[in-house]
Amino acid sequence: AALIEARNALQHNPDLPRARYLLGMGLFASGDSTGAEAALRKALASGHSADETVPALARVMLVLKQFQPLIDEFDGTTLQQADAIASLATSLSIAHRAVGDAGQADTALAAALQSDPQYVPARLLQIRQQAARGDIDGALAEIDALLARQGSDIGAWLVKGDLLRDGQGRNAEAAVAYRKVIEIQPSLATGYLATVDTLLRLGKTDEAAELLTQLGKRAPGSVRGLYLQA
Repeated sequence: AALIEARNALQHNPDLPRARYLLGMGLFASGDSTGAEAALRKALASGHSADETVPALARVMLVLKQFQPLIDEFDGTTLQQADAIASLATSLSIAHRAVGDAGQADTALAAALQSDPQYVPARLLQIRQQAARGDIDGALAEIDALLARQGSDIGAWLVKGDLLRDGQGRNAEAAVAYRKVIEIQPSLATGYLATVDTLLRLGKTDEAAELLTQLGKRAPGSVRGLYLQA
């Protein structure tokens, strides 16, 4: 419905920067990252707020795996709002690590946390790095503390599930964490995929099949969903 309204607004006035931005965010939420990138670039070119548009565009580029282009385009970009600075710096940290530059990745993450020490995506990235260094128990303690403050954050529940499943083999507890993602945001395929994968590890094929049926209705073209069905 939001996409229809945004497109209607642009039909009446193609030069509405806010409508371009909302169209881009709607496309991104619907899974059309390529369309989202095009719309957000038009929004930026037409004068929409860089503090809103640039961090959103950076997140889209991460999904599209445009790591080096993201670094080339936005490393050094100056934004004004603390949350916008933290968001862009977090995306840059992910991009730098993806291209193998751990030093710049750490610098960008530190900049994100300096701008906003409680910015959840940056904290989650920090917690994942803590786990990667082998401190799974410490990472779980940190994620539980974060969830005590941000109990509805789906990213935090996904990280907790990953730590329990992949870090400690506690699949039953991981499935509970992943199910929270479905409960909070039923339209997001990620929660279904993670839960199904974990249920299959537990041998609970009937429960997995039920969730796959639900996923098929929400994301019928999901390649990962077809793989899990097989």
